[in-house]
Amino acid sequence: MTAVEERARCTAPVAVLWEVLMDLPATTEQVPLTTGTGDPGPVRLGWSFTARTSLGPLHLDDEMVVTGLTPPSDGSPGRVRILKTGRLLAGWAEIEVRPDDEGSDGRDGDGSLLVWREEVGPRAAPLAALTPGPLQDRSTRELLRRMVADVVARAEQRADGPVPG
Repeated sequence: MTAVEERARCTAPVAVLWEVLMDLPATTEQVPLTTGTGDPGPVRLGWSFTARTSLGPLHLDDEMVVTGLTPPSDGSPGRVRILKTGRLLAGWAEIEVRPDDEGSDGRDGDGSLLVWREEVGPRAAPLAALTPGPLQDRSTRELLRRMVADVVARAEQRADGPVPG
């Protein structure tokens, strides 16, 4: 397992991007055959959620818990750290939302930046041996790219007006 990173600029303010990101179960919407569910209430330390991938009667639960949480404030970045705790998948994610220093449209202080680092792989060594690192990294990077793009799109839509739905 190696960590992969995806970055995306967002025209929405940091607070809006953070708000969208904190709907953590919704970040699974871009993962094929997957739905997310979470503990009741707002995201907090110890808050857990599950991404369930199903194909017919078969399913894989990617269970996760929030182990670090610092909301953005006064120009400081917001950060969330997530640990994979399930029996099948190991890994972590560190996600940061911060002001975009260069500005999303070239103007200082405009917009935000989402930086998502993640490492994921099979928990059991025999399974890890069956999934070559480069193949696993490419699939992780593609899923991460989709999730980041979706979070940014939803934040920009929310900043521009009501989200349909």
